[in-house]
Amino acid sequence: MKRWYKSEVVPKRQSLNRTLDQSFSEHRHAMGGYECVGYESAAQFFATHLDASPRHLCYQKFLPAHLPKAGRILSIASGRAANEMRLLVDGYRVVCSDLEPVCPDEARRLFPGYEFMKWDVLNEPLPPERFDAVMCLSFIYLLDEERLRTFFGRVSGLLKPGGMLVLDSAGSPDAWLANLLHNVYLPCEAWLACGLKNAMNLLRQSGSNGSMVVRRKHHGYRYGDREIVAAASGYGLKVEAAAHMDFETELTRSRLYHHGVRHLPPVRHGLLLTVGRAMPYVRMFAFRRAA
Repeated sequence: MKRWYKSEVVPKRQSLNRTLDQSFSEHRHAMGGYECVGYESAAQFFATHLDASPRHLCYQKFLPAHLPKAGRILSIASGRAANEMRLLVDGYRVVCSDLEPVCPDEARRLFPGYEFMKWDVLNEPLPPERFDAVMCLSFIYLLDEERLRTFFGRVSGLLKPGGMLVLDSAGSPDAWLANLLHNVYLPCEAWLACGLKNAMNLLRQSGSNGSMVVRRKHHGYRYGDREIVAAASGYGLKVEAAAHMDFETELTRSRLYHHGVRHLPPVRHGLLLTVGRAMPYVRMFAFRRAA
C-alpha cells in the first residue's frame, strides 16, 4: 500500500485542504462539486454521467456479469449513482447508500425506482436487511489498511451466505511504474508548469495578482491486487473474477501526454500497450461470501 498524493498548481491565494478528505462535503469540494446538471431526461443523464466517462463505462462492462438480477443489491458510496441507475433501468433491484444523497429529487423524477439509504459503512450499525450482493465503486482508495479491513468485515456482515461483492480498486496499483509516475514524474511536471505560468505572469506584469504555487494533497491510497484479495479473504470473501481496464486515464494525468502525445496515434498506441497496461486505472473484483 502506498499513500497517493496529487501535486496541484493553484493560485497562491487559494486555500487547499492538503489532508485526506474526511467528510462528504470535503470530498464533494475536492471532486469539483456535485451539480444537478444532465437531469433533463434519462438519456441525457446517462450521456452526461456514464457514457462520457471511460471509468463508468468500464464498470458497466463488469457489473452485469457478476451481479444477480433476481436479488437485492446494496451500493455503498453510490454518489451520483450513474451505474446504479443503469442497472435499475435494466431490471436490477439496487438500493443506493452514502453519507448524503446527490440530487435525490432529480434522480427520483427520472428513475421512480430510485432508493436511497443515508448510511456510513464504516461507523454506523448495519442495516437489518441482508443483501444478495453489494457493489462499491471508487471508494476504497480513501481507506488506510485498518479501515479497509473494517470495510470488508462489515460488508461480509451485510451479505447473505453465498452473496457477491463487486468493487473496484479506485486507482492504479502499488507498483513501481505507477509509483514513478505519481511520486516523481507528475510532481516534477507540476513544478515545471508552475514555473512557466509564473514566468508568463511576470512577462504580463501580473505576478503580484497571479502567482502560482504547487501544493501537494493526500488524495488516498493505492493497493496492489494481492493486498485487496488478502484483506477480503480474511472475512470469508473469496475472489471469483477480476479484470484490468482503462489503460489511459493514468497517462492523461501528464500534461505532456494529455496535450501532445495522445494526439499522435502511433505513439499513443505504443504507450497504451506498454506503460498503460502496467497502470490500469480500473481494476474490478468479484468476491463471493462463503456459504
